[in-house]
Amino acid sequence: MDIRSRSVMREIVWIVVILFCLGMIGVSIFGNHGWLQLREKETRFQQLQDDIRRLEQENKALRERIEKLQSDPALLEEEIRKKLLYSKPGETIYQVTEPESRK
Repeated sequence: MDIRSRSVMREIVWIVVILFCLGMIGVSIFGNHGWLQLREKETRFQQLQDDIRRLEQENKALRERIEKLQSDPALLEEEIRKKLLYSKPGETIYQVTEPESRK
């Protein structure tokens, strides 16, 4: 082989190596298990963690409410009367409704 053909072969090898490296970088960024997918999964994980914290707080508040209703008969009676519109003898219940909007 002459010097010119060796030089061409070296350039081809370098081009192949560079293309291979670029391909590997592309796969590591855009592939199924690449950096972009990782970021998306981390964001989703954080959202789920936030949802769990919010639901745990709601659960705690509901448990406290249950305990209050179980331990305080007056509160329980008030709650039942509000929800079911029960009244004691001699009481009158007034219900205020929103007027219908005219178009």
